[in-house]
Parts: sequence; C-alpha cells; structure tokens
Amino acid sequence: MIESFQRYNLDAKISTRASKWLTLEFLAKLRKSYTDFPTETNNNTVAWNKSRVLDLISKLKPGLPLVDPIYGSDLMQHAYFPFWSGQRAKTENDQTALLPRIIIEPFAGLKLNAFLNYRRDNNLQEIIIQSSQIIRPQGLVDRIPQASTRYRPTFIKNEYFSPNLFATYDKSLGGHNFHITAGYQSEENEFRSLGADTDYLITNSVISLNSSLDDDQLVNEAITHWAVQSIFSRFRYNYKEKYLFEFSYRRDGPSRYSPDNRWAGFPSFSAGYN
Repeated sequence: MIESFQRYNLDAKISTRASKWLTLEFLAKLRKSYTDFPTETNNNTVAWNKSRVLDLISKLKPGLPLVDPIYGSDLMQHAYFPFWSGQRAKTENDQTALLPRIIIEPFAGLKLNAFLNYRRDNNLQEIIIQSSQIIRPQGLVDRIPQASTRYRPTFIKNEYFSPNLFATYDKSLGGHNFHITAGYQSEENEFRSLGADTDYLITNSVISLNSSLDDDQLVNEAITHWAVQSIFSRFRYNYKEKYLFEFSYRRDGPSRYSPDNRWAGFPSFSAGYN
C-alpha cells in the first residue's frame, strides 16, 4: 500500500418559522477523515518527509533497473522503497461544527439576528517506523533493526466559538431609502496538543508507547489561545437608487496585542452616482 485517504461527511439543516416574527435555524456538520502515507525516517517535519517520498518516486523511471543485471548490486541509492510499507505517517481527524441561528422580526423593517458558530477538531497524528528486512538480489540482507524503530503520536484538540449578534433596519420614505446595521462579534480559539516520541519498539504487532524499551522517551506539549471582540455598524442611503452614500465603522480588540494598544477603529465611507 502506497497511500490512502478517506473522508466521510454528514451535513444537516433544520429551519422553521415558528411565528410571524421568529425564525429558527440549526446547521450541523460532521466530518471524519483518515490518511496513511509513506514517510522518511529522519527527524524533519511530517510534510517534508512525505514530500521527500514523492521526490524519490519521481526518480523511478520505467526503463531504469533497480539492480545491476550482472552483479546484482543496487543501481539506485534510494532502492529502499520496499521499506515504505512499515514507514507510515497516519492521521485521524474528527470535526464537529454546530451553527444555531435565531432571527426575530418585532416589526416591519427591523431584524434582530443571533448567529452562533462552534467548531471542535480532534486530531491524531502518528509516525510509525517498524522493523523489517529485505533480501537484495545479490543475497545481502538489508533491514531496519528493532533499535531503529520509532513511534511518535500527537493528539491535538482545537475549539473555536464565535457569536455574531447584529440588527438591521430598512426604511423607505418616498424615494429615500435607508439601511442601518449594528452589531457585535467575538471569536475565541483554544488549541492544545500533546505528543510523545519513543524508539526501540519490542514488536510490530503492538504499536504504543508502552511497548517500547526506550528509557528516554520525550513528551512535548503546546497550548495557545487567542480571542477577538468587535463592534461594527453601517449606514447606507440612496435616493431612487441614483445617488448613493455609505458609511461604515468597525472597532476591533484582539488579544494578541497588549491592553494599552488593543483597540483600534476602522471607519470608511463611499459615495456614488448611478
């Protein structure tokens, strides 16, 4: 097996107009995916090791023999690709997204909207180097010994939440048309990963940290958090769709900046003639 990719998606949407002034919606998305690719055995990143495998594959020409037909020695330095069946980079990803929405229309022209967005990702990444051996045409045994085996799992959790609360109002008086939008939005993201690295697996049948003879296993952890709060507004006017004017203002406060320099405003306006 060279590579494998599988993904399953489930989308659902429920919408109801509970009354003349109330609309309820709920969207849900579920996704599960698996990947399984050959990888190199060095300490570079997963992406680099996978791209290195593709680079080696590109050098395998249809008319190029892998061994010398007379002496049986390797003609290609990278003729170890039979080991790739035991050198794998695997991932298992689960994503859940929930998007409830509430729309209230207390009277004509005014809409109160509450849109919520929640997403959670649970990911497992594994680097597996198993022991194996092959016999070359000249009778030499080439192998990955037990001491060179490796297992590197990483568990990742990412949660994202974003409420979007805003109101819109539309009004027409003769040929004068007005539109006003005002609202609040925030985003919050929490990321956490926990990984380990070990070598010298005692067997290929049980790939785990506990089935290792490594006395110096490595553990690493990463935790990050960021958030943004925003207020926004827009005023739009036109006269008979001929003379156009719009003004908008947004003010953002991201957590990545210090409290003294966190908030900033961004006004803009435009005018036109149709």
